[in-house]
Amino acid sequence: SSDLSNSCLPPLRAMRNAGLAEWEKEERIERYLDKRFEDSACRGITHGYVRPRAERSRALVVGCNYPRRKGMRLWGACADARAWASALRNRMGLPEENLALLTDEEADGTPVEDSSPSFPSQRAVQEHLAWLTRGVRPGDFVAFVFCGRGTLNLDDAEQGEDGEDEEDEDEAESTLEEGLLCGDFDATDWLHGRSMRLLTANLASRYWAALPKGSSLTLVVDSEHGCSMLPVMRRLDSARLPQTLQLDGDAVPVLEAMVFGVTRSRADALRDRAAAAAEQGPPEAEPHRSDRGSKENWAKRQWVPGDLFWQSSADMQERFELKSEVQAFAFTAAGPGGRAFEAEPQASRAQRGGRPSARRGLLTQCLLRALENMNFQGSYYALWWRAVSYLRKTDSGNEQHFQLTFNDGTDPTCREAFEPVGEAEAQAYIKRAELEIGVVDDGAQTHRLHAGCCTSQFPGSEPPSARLGSGCGGGDCVVM
Repeated sequence: SSDLSNSCLPPLRAMRNAGLAEWEKEERIERYLDKRFEDSACRGITHGYVRPRAERSRALVVGCNYPRRKGMRLWGACADARAWASALRNRMGLPEENLALLTDEEADGTPVEDSSPSFPSQRAVQEHLAWLTRGVRPGDFVAFVFCGRGTLNLDDAEQGEDGEDEEDEDEAESTLEEGLLCGDFDATDWLHGRSMRLLTANLASRYWAALPKGSSLTLVVDSEHGCSMLPVMRRLDSARLPQTLQLDGDAVPVLEAMVFGVTRSRADALRDRAAAAAEQGPPEAEPHRSDRGSKENWAKRQWVPGDLFWQSSADMQERFELKSEVQAFAFTAAGPGGRAFEAEPQASRAQRGGRPSARRGLLTQCLLRALENMNFQGSYYALWWRAVSYLRKTDSGNEQHFQLTFNDGTDPTCREAFEPVGEAEAQAYIKRAELEIGVVDDGAQTHRLHAGCCTSQFPGSEPPSARLGSGCGGGDCVVM
C-alpha cells in the first residue's frame, strides 16, 4: 500500500495543479485512484498467483534421462523434473527444504555420477519415499513426480515343445504389475528377485499405505506403464471423451470418461504385445518426438536360492491398500497399455531436423501450461480437462490419452489441485482418529449388545465359550 501511494504522488500532483474546476480535479483523482487500486487488487489473482507457504507439504521429484544407458536415452525427463520442482517451490508454496529433486543428468547435459546422492537409483528413490511419507499427519500434503520410462513385470512363461507359451488359467488372468525404471535399472535387483531395478506399483503402495486419513497425496507419472502406481479403482480416461466434445470452455462432468480399474491382466498384455510385434515394421525415425516406453525391456524373475530371499520377495510383492479417506489423486501420461511421448513444442520445430534436447513430456507440457492458464487455482478435474484440451491440439492427440485416478473417498471436481485439506477438516480427522484410538483401547474387538452374546465382556460373566469371530447364534449377535 505504501508503494502504491508513493507511485501515485506525481500523477496526483499534476492533477491538482491542472487548471480545472475543483470538482473536475476531484473526479479525475477519484477515477485515477479507483483504477490504480483495481489494478493492484487484480495482481496475483488473475495472473502470477503464488500460494502461501505450506510448511506441512513435501515433494519428491524424479527425472531419468538414462544418458549412459544405450538405446534408452530420453531428452526431456530431467528438464521436466526441474520444471515441476520450480512450479512446486515458486508457485505452490512448497518450502525449499521440503523438496527433494533426483535427476541423472545436469541442466547442461552432464551425466550425474551413479554415486552422487542426487542420482535416482532404486535405493535413493526408496529412501526418499520413506522420508516423504514419514510422520505425515492429517492436513499434510505430499507429492511424488516421476518423469522417465516405465515397464511391465513380465515373467518368462514356460515354453512348450511347439514354442508356444504355457501358463495356467489363473496366472493368465492375474493382474500385471507395472514399474518405473530407476536410473540404475540395468542392474539386477537381487533383493526383489528381478532382472532390473524398478519402483514397482506394489512397492510404492507400501509407502502410500502409511499415510493417515485426512492427508493429501498427488502423483504425476509422465511415462508409460504408470497408471497403477496409485492403488485405487476409479479412473478418468481421456480416450473415452467424445471427439465432438468441446474442451475449450469450462470443465463439465462427463460420465463416459469414468472407468473402474487401473490394471490389466497378464493375458491381455501378452496378447497386445504379440499383436504389436506382428504389425511392427522397421522403426521410423521421428525427429520431433519419442516414446517413454520400455523399448521392449521387460522385468523378469531372477532366481536365487535362500529362504531369506523368498521371504523378502514375498513381502515386497504384496499390494497394500490405501486408506479410503486419504485425498489421493494421480495424473498419468497413459492408461494401461497406452502410449506416452515426449515431443518438441511447436515453436521450436522450425529448426531443420529437430532438436532432441528441446523435447518435453506431453503430460508435463500440458499440465504446467494448464496450471499457468488457471493461475495455479482450480480443481483436479478442471486441471485434467484443460490439459486434455491442450493434448488434443498436438500431433499425438489421437495416440496418447491422459488419465486421472483417484481414491474412493475423494471428489476430483471439488478438491483443489495440489493443495492440502483445510485446517478445519484436518482437525476433524485428527479428532476422529483420537476417538477411534479411544474405542480400540476401550475394547474395539467387542460389541456389547446383551449378556448372552459370545463376545460380550460384562463384569462377573463367564468367559465366552465360542471363539471370537465364530458367532454365538444369538438373535442380536452380528459376529459371523
